[in-house]
This record gives sequence, structure tokens and C-alpha cells, in this order.
Amino acid sequence: METVFTRNLLEADEIQEKLSNERLKIAELKEIVTEEALKAFTEREEELSPEILLQLEKLVILNVIDNRWREHLLEMDYLKEGIGLRAYGQLDPLVEYKREAYNLFISLIEEIKVDTVKLVFNAKVVVRGPGGEEEETKKLSVKNVKTSGPSDVVASSSGDSSKASRPEPVHVDEKIGRNDLCPCGSGKKYKKCCGK
Repeated sequence: METVFTRNLLEADEIQEKLSNERLKIAELKEIVTEEALKAFTEREEELSPEILLQLEKLVILNVIDNRWREHLLEMDYLKEGIGLRAYGQLDPLVEYKREAYNLFISLIEEIKVDTVKLVFNAKVVVRGPGGEEEETKKLSVKNVKTSGPSDVVASSSGDSSKASRPEPVHVDEKIGRNDLCPCGSGKKYKKCCGK
């Protein structure tokens, strides 16, 4: 059974009445939004189950952090490339780099928070049983839930992780140059792959 959790807090009539007061204080607004978010989270927990929701949260958080961190590293590279131009504007490049890097990090944290909440509340959870048929999520235990993502790689590698991630060396009779593509098909240069 596919379940989709969608709810727009601003569409509820009782919320509209509370928000119609133009002189609403910020503290009251925070209280209203927090109350509605907790209700939505409780409904989501009842819909799935505490164990499945916990597993979903872990998977979502890891994926969001991984994706956002990669983007952050790219942004930091772009910043590092162009920071020297600040000297032409009579600004200290080191001070500007620190300031802009800090701002990028703060925006990274905020993006991680927003994306995590969006995905936890809007993720579709489809659980298939051993025969391939879909099962209702309320009656399931965590053992029956199959996830995709980084956890599959961790679960599939048994024993030494360095052996699992490294391809087996390929033995070829003809001479391979160090900068030629590796014959194992990894797409890397021979010296960085099997030629170590």
C-alpha cells in the first residue's frame, strides 16, 4: 500500500482564523506553527510506526547531509577561486573568505534542516513483502522494510570495507601505460586504480 503524507497547514480553517488577526505576535505565531507541526508529526508516526519512521528519518538525514555537503564543497571551491579578486576592491581576501565561508556554512545548516523536514513529511513509504506484494505499513516491523541509499552499500560490504570498495586487479599480457584507462572498466587511470 502506498501512503503519501501531504498537509498544508495554511489551508486549515482554524489556522486561517488564528492567522487572520493582523496584530498577531511572533511568539504566538511560533506557538501555532509548532503545535500544528507536532500534530502532523504525530499523525505521520501513527501512519507508519515509530520504528519505520525512525529508520526513514535516519535515511533521509544521511542522504540530505551527503547531498548538501557535496554542494557546499563545490561552493567553497568557487569561493576560493575568486576570493583573490577582493584585493582589487581594497578588501582583505582572508577576512572576506572567512566571512563568506561562515555565511555559506550557516546557509548549509538551514538547507539541511528544511530539506530533512520536507522529505520526512512527504516521503512515500512502499513496503514489499517477500513475495513482492505490497503490505500495509502499520503492521510491519523494521525487519521487513527495504531501503535504498547509502545503507545498502554498508550492509552489502561484509568484513573489510577497503577490499569491498576496491576492484580486483586485472592481469593483462600487454604493457599498460600509467596514464591509460584501467582495463577493469572503472574509468580511472591505471596508476590510480589497479596499478597501485
